[in-house]
Amino acid sequence: MQTLAVDFGNTNTVLAFRDGSSRETQCVNLPGISEPESVLIPSMIHYADGQIYIGSQVTREEKESSFTTFRWMKRYIGLNSPYHIRVKGEKISAKQAAEDFLSNLIRETEKRFSAPADELVFSVPVESFEYYADWLISSFTIEGFRKVRIVDEAVSAAAGYGLKMHAGESALFFDFGGSTMQATVVRLQEPNRREGFPSESFQVIGKSGCSIGGATVDRWIFEEALMKNGKDFSDLMIHRDGQIVLAACEKLKQQLSFAEEADLSLILSDHHKFVLQQSREGLEQLFRKRGLFLSVDAVIRDALLQASDHGIESSEITAVIPVGGGSMIPSIRSELENIFHRALILNGDPMTAVAKGAMNLIDGFGVLDFVRHQYAIRIRDSKTGEFRFQPIIQPGTPYPSNEPVASLKIKATRQNQSIFGLAIYEISKPAFRLNEQTEIFFDEEGAIRLFPRTDAAKEEVDTFWLNENAPFFLHADPPGEKGNARFKVEFKIDCNKMLLITVYDLLSGSCLFEEYPVIRLN
Repeated sequence: MQTLAVDFGNTNTVLAFRDGSSRETQCVNLPGISEPESVLIPSMIHYADGQIYIGSQVTREEKESSFTTFRWMKRYIGLNSPYHIRVKGEKISAKQAAEDFLSNLIRETEKRFSAPADELVFSVPVESFEYYADWLISSFTIEGFRKVRIVDEAVSAAAGYGLKMHAGESALFFDFGGSTMQATVVRLQEPNRREGFPSESFQVIGKSGCSIGGATVDRWIFEEALMKNGKDFSDLMIHRDGQIVLAACEKLKQQLSFAEEADLSLILSDHHKFVLQQSREGLEQLFRKRGLFLSVDAVIRDALLQASDHGIESSEITAVIPVGGGSMIPSIRSELENIFHRALILNGDPMTAVAKGAMNLIDGFGVLDFVRHQYAIRIRDSKTGEFRFQPIIQPGTPYPSNEPVASLKIKATRQNQSIFGLAIYEISKPAFRLNEQTEIFFDEEGAIRLFPRTDAAKEEVDTFWLNENAPFFLHADPPGEKGNARFKVEFKIDCNKMLLITVYDLLSGSCLFEEYPVIRLN
């Protein structure tokens, strides 16, 4: 069996391939698509007349700023954003662009190794909503001959770094990628010989994250550069050349990880110079002003607080593993050293660790995890008529569960009610929310746009209706009477993190559904 692991990033994507016969894992360089002499593949796709360019093909054709080029796909998907581009009158969403991008990468890898990818392994962030994992599974599973697995990005880095731990020891993974920031504390379990369990397993005992990533930092640099140049987002040239400027801000950030100063000034469409200069010290001052280091501290402290509830104190952390391009920023590294002892922070390749580790997670090494988010049923109060959320799964609930983790009676909210709907919501409560009022988007012409993030919009990001497109209904025959309980619903979680429901008709006493799989939890 040939297995392909995919670390789909907001800025770069990394692939790892393993041939079933040799069992050797290697990161994949796709000539012309990967960066020169690198395994990093720029996460962008350009739609031309009857042709698609991906990765470095886009930069080679100088199409990074074209209005038919899609970048930052993962962040748009994570925000559940309606943003799209238009190609020949057809709307291309972030999900569609990402599917096209990843499908092309899979095909190119299969051609490179002259073998089909029988199994795909995708790594996902701690803070991703379940619709992200479900989208990957539904988009890339081919019935009959392809299997898709989902693994945690942060935990995947363990095997990627080749971390050697003894049973009972704990480590913390800090992942600062293009779209998210995550901290995960894991403890190595004693070998468990029970059937169905790996001989070695990481138990996740604390994890936290937020939607601050490299793309957020790029926007901060952009906004400061606008101020220094005496411009704002309403300026016509900025409106037109926004993608070019934002891409330059990203490169400036990358250069300052290795140099003390950087100058990426450029000429706009009106032939005027846009000054884009920054020192590493100035960038660190910007980070402090924007509260980045507070975010790092809050996310890590939240994960450590959860670990302490399991009896693991911060002084017992044996290793800290940095992952993602943001972890290469010197001031971020210094912040980790301020929180932990320098000797604990491992050295390695933060860009390839996740892809390599994702491959190892599926082979003889497992993760004993818990549910990260809260899940609730939306119910209508029979007295007030108002909707409210009734929690059924709390954050930190371990799985699989032998006994029901929750039980709920469903009442009729009106007389002679014959249909009862179960609306299941996933609710995320980030450890730290940056006070960001706007998000940068680009319109169908490629021009920059600022969209305000209202309190309602922020709440939509944190509350997601999981089964909106596949509603679950209970039918009452005879109909229920207003205010009376008609059904009893029990909830369990299986080893694949599927939410199972068992439904009893309280009037007849019969069982209508037994451990029926509804949705996959996060």
